[in-house]
Amino acid sequence: MQPDELHLIDAELWARTRSGARAGRGFRYQDAVSAWLAAAAWSGDAAWVTVVPEGVDDVTLHGEDLETRVQIKSRHDPRGLFSTAEIAGYVAKAALDLPDRLER
Repeated sequence: MQPDELHLIDAELWARTRSGARAGRGFRYQDAVSAWLAAAAWSGDAAWVTVVPEGVDDVTLHGEDLETRVQIKSRHDPRGLFSTAEIAGYVAKAALDLPDRLER
């Protein structure tokens, strides 16, 4: 797969996942992580060659035979760390958006 190839995303999934693209919280952290992921791709140290901010998830990474959907979450004091239940909820929500061709 070439970096300039078009990556098709299911239109219904795209429409259903746009709420994060319109939210305001956490963008600076997401921008920093996205920049780090893009630098890893640019340097050739990563399996992905394309970084799509606000793709299907917070960031979608594309490479040869690869699509990785990344959730980027930050939390500021005084809320502390994410609980195991909160993390499980994010993973369960992300699993709902897996392509049908993947086992759940």
